[in-house]
Amino acid sequence: MAGIANVVDGKVQIEESSGAKKKDTASSKLGKDDFLKLLVTQMQYQDPLSPQDNTEYVAQLAQFSELEQMQNVSSSVSDSSAYALIGKYVSINHEDEDGTNNTVEGKISSVVKQDGKLKVTVNGNNYDFDEVGQVMGTAYMVSKYGPGVENEQEFRFVSSDPEALVIPGFTMGTGDFKAKNVKVSVTDKNTNAETPIDASLVDLNRDKLIINGSALASLKNGIYDVKLSFDDADNTIVSDKLKLIVTGSSD
Repeated sequence: MAGIANVVDGKVQIEESSGAKKKDTASSKLGKDDFLKLLVTQMQYQDPLSPQDNTEYVAQLAQFSELEQMQNVSSSVSDSSAYALIGKYVSINHEDEDGTNNTVEGKISSVVKQDGKLKVTVNGNNYDFDEVGQVMGTAYMVSKYGPGVENEQEFRFVSSDPEALVIPGFTMGTGDFKAKNVKVSVTDKNTNAETPIDASLVDLNRDKLIINGSALASLKNGIYDVKLSFDDADNTIVSDKLKLIVTGSSD
């Protein structure tokens, strides 16, 4: 809650506002020092023939004291809220100098106070604390920025004519959620037997994962799940999106 001090009919009055706009001009919002200056000015220029009663000054000073306490409490609450977000993933609604609105998502690594304003550091850049929009859970961030494949996919593989298995929409992730390596295996849906794929037969080509056909040629006819195990911070495993149907086996 913010207070605005004005002089009306020679008296200092404080108006309380709970819906102050994000950006206020300096002339529409007065602080504690401005209030004291107005009060002193009021005392200097009051009508000498009808001086203001002392009780009115006391009432105005009481208002000032109440306003100061509310501002201190509000500042303390804001500080605590900001520091509590360190290590959390948030979205930042930021307006560039040219007026372009951007949404930035990332982890708050630190909180600083510059020129009396709280700043949060996200992805190495500082933003005003009041630009924080949402606090997001790790599960959401992993699903959006973590490694994996975009959609469920089904592939057919003919053992008698083995061709490379190309999996599109593949990503190793970005930022804090990027993986360095991935292990590939296939699991028989009937027996649950898991067969690892030699890493030398797996290739990463931008947004595609390519498995050499020779790595799958020994599989028996059947339906398999292709399992991807990443070494990112969350040890992400994708085991229910890629289905492989093998035919043409001599066994």
